[in-house]
Amino acid sequence: MLKVIERRYISYVVLIALLGSLLLMGGCQQTAVETSTPDEAVQARTIVDQAGREVTLPLEVNRVISTWRPCTFLVYAVGGQEKLVGVDIGSTKAPFTTAVYPEIADLAQVGDKKSGINVEEVVAANPDVVFVWSGKDSENLINQLEQQKIPAVVLIPESADQMREATLLIGEIMGCSPQAEKILKYYDDTLALVAEKLKEVPESERKKVFLAGADGFLSSCGTDFYQHYLIEQSGGINVAAELTGGWQEVSAEQVVSWNPDVIILDPYCKDKPEDAVKMNPGLKAITAVQAGSVHNFPSVGQWTFPIPQSAMGVLWLSEKLYPDLYEDLDVAAEADKYYKDFFGVTYSDIVNSASANADK
Repeated sequence: MLKVIERRYISYVVLIALLGSLLLMGGCQQTAVETSTPDEAVQARTIVDQAGREVTLPLEVNRVISTWRPCTFLVYAVGGQEKLVGVDIGSTKAPFTTAVYPEIADLAQVGDKKSGINVEEVVAANPDVVFVWSGKDSENLINQLEQQKIPAVVLIPESADQMREATLLIGEIMGCSPQAEKILKYYDDTLALVAEKLKEVPESERKKVFLAGADGFLSSCGTDFYQHYLIEQSGGINVAAELTGGWQEVSAEQVVSWNPDVIILDPYCKDKPEDAVKMNPGLKAITAVQAGSVHNFPSVGQWTFPIPQSAMGVLWLSEKLYPDLYEDLDVAAEADKYYKDFFGVTYSDIVNSASANADK
């Protein structure tokens, strides 16, 4: 009788071990659990968000709401888009999000950072977790969600390190850690590739870059924006590095004194360079204008966002700054392969789809 019990015990142990192994395999699976009592072990876990808050979540998260666009792009980065039940308004119309997962257009639209979040829409979507940005304007939203017993996780993907942390945290929460780690590895490998090529460019010969910002041609940003990091990783020198406080207006005279070698227009910059030059003839004296080194950052994919996909932004910008270093690499083909591998559709197809929809 004892031997029978022992064999049954061993069988249970083997079964439990096999189940544990299965949980570690595949895409969006679940990860480690922290609980306070044995009764809660099968129901909940506790994580620490990027604001340092302890948040109790269901063991299995299948219904997610993202409240601002960069976060939605992070959810896509880890392969968790099919678990979205609500998103900010802008995410339902972005060419990238709609091309990869057309069903996003039918999800609950919960508002956005600018107009505010509709808590009633959030509650109606019955989410397991809501991803929220960091700031005073989100504190009231978090309090309202807590009153409704809806977990809110604060994400702060502002710097490169914070972006990595946010990606891994989202992957852990949604059970998508394998893809989170895979896409971050590609990000790191791409930055390493660019850095290797830039060894041929002495610091004294690095290109000076002016990024025309979201507020117009005569606006830019300094070190407190991710775009500054992107310029540096691409081998450029941000001439507006001294600015602080986000997008800031600058004068035409200031841009002339900076005399950038290259001008890049942010995807959200509404001004055309030729119009800016007409209004401010002094800009004609800038090296970048004289050389025709003025480029529009790709508007599809939000490569300037603090997301793993910005690896493509670093590669694209570095090639614009130092084309001779990239004669052995087709950046457009690399972008197609990247999007096909991670999102199931080529970048060219996304761009073509966006262009076709714009012409309608």
